[in-house]
Amino acid sequence: MKTPRQKIKAKLDKLFTQTVMFRDQRTCQWCGKTQAQMQTSHIIGRTNLHLRWNLNNAMCLCAYCHLRKWHAKPLESSKWFQDKYPDRFHYLETENQKTVKYSTSDLEDIYQAMKQVALSAGAI
Repeated sequence: MKTPRQKIKAKLDKLFTQTVMFRDQRTCQWCGKTQAQMQTSHIIGRTNLHLRWNLNNAMCLCAYCHLRKWHAKPLESSKWFQDKYPDRFHYLETENQKTVKYSTSDLEDIYQAMKQVALSAGAI
């Protein structure tokens, strides 16, 4: 049985994925495909809770680009991301240095804020 913390993280993950897919128009940010299986890819890994639900830290990739490029070729991927999104790259470099701990209440607040963003953008 999931704890309240696990439940809110799962809700955040689902809402985050919907919002990223909507923002990127379900288009692979690497190859431009729209008809493939799309996935949400984090730039900085999901274990970093400070950035896990930050929209600057994710993009829509097709399954092929996500697994065969992003994860299989990290140096090439980093260079590609830095060239395509220089502002996001530098922002994430800075933010990745921070360590933040979230309570379950903090996660609830993050969920409510993200829900408002998603609603106002038309993502949900």
